[in-house]
Amino acid sequence: MLLKLETQFPALAVTAPEPADAIVVLGGTVVPAKKPREQPEEPHGERLSRAAQLFLFKKSSLIIVSGGTAFPFLEKKPQPESMSMKEYLTNFQIPKTQIIEESKSRNTEENALYTAQILKTLNLRKIILVTSAYHMPRAMKWFNRIGVKITPFPTDFKSESAFKWKSVFLSPEGLVDFSLALKEYLGLLAFSVFH
Repeated sequence: MLLKLETQFPALAVTAPEPADAIVVLGGTVVPAKKPREQPEEPHGERLSRAAQLFLFKKSSLIIVSGGTAFPFLEKKPQPESMSMKEYLTNFQIPKTQIIEESKSRNTEENALYTAQILKTLNLRKIILVTSAYHMPRAMKWFNRIGVKITPFPTDFKSESAFKWKSVFLSPEGLVDFSLALKEYLGLLAFSVFH
């Protein structure tokens, strides 16, 4: 199921994209610096490390990290994911002044909406969009609505072969991949029904 999602946009070498006004990285792969961790880590993918590579290859001099808090209604609000994303990127010697935080979004639709406001304010018209390969089809649906030129840069490819039902039930990874794919297909269905 992931394979169909992941093959909609081809994998690119970091040298491939044309330079852009900004690299936009969507949240979802980083965990904050909390004991026992001394600094943020990216155990759920490689969105940030690939964005850092794009920056270091001079594909843009600006990175926008997009990710708020999933539970803003809690009494003790957790820090926005964008803060951990920015801190993680500074480990690659990327200056904090070259990283802009979008810290209000709670989902892919809001990633696009609030990032669009930043892009408009700064008069930026061309971006490299970085997210996981399975998430890229849904992300592109939302970001195509904001009126900028987009180069999709998918990361975190998980599928290596065609889907097999037995792989879902015989391994924990299969169940995780199945749940990721199901979430994306439901998100794409909701987009087509309501937009």
